[in-house]
Amino acid sequence: MTMTSETSHLVFANAVGVGTLAMNAHIAKPGSDRSALICDQQPNSQSIIIDYVYLKENGYVVVYQSDAHGKPTGIPIGNVSLEAGDHRDINVALNEQPKSGEKLWVSLYKNADGKPSFDPGEVNIALWSKDQQPAESAFMVR
Repeated sequence: MTMTSETSHLVFANAVGVGTLAMNAHIAKPGSDRSALICDQQPNSQSIIIDYVYLKENGYVVVYQSDAHGKPTGIPIGNVSLEAGDHRDINVALNEQPKSGEKLWVSLYKNADGKPSFDPGEVNIALWSKDQQPAESAFMVR
């Protein structure tokens, strides 16, 4: 059996203990300078766990709720600052408790202002993939 690069990423994800991936989890393509992986979950005490994040530079992981059309609202309900590198099991505290069945979005940002906390009004830069889509992924609240 020949492994494609996408298959090898899934094998890697399982090998590091991520477990079964949800259909909507996001894994960056090989050679990417950023990556995030999150599976459907039930929030625990108003927080969620991001399974894996890789950032080439210091940045933020930001969580958004969905609007009526299932798109990110643009108003963060939680965030965490991360240094460059690999991170696993990142706990992100939420300002609001999401409802069961709600879609939440995770987006990655470069820390362009050097501050320890994310401010949507500051000069933080959304990380973009090669096809010019935001590096964000959606997951469902159970």
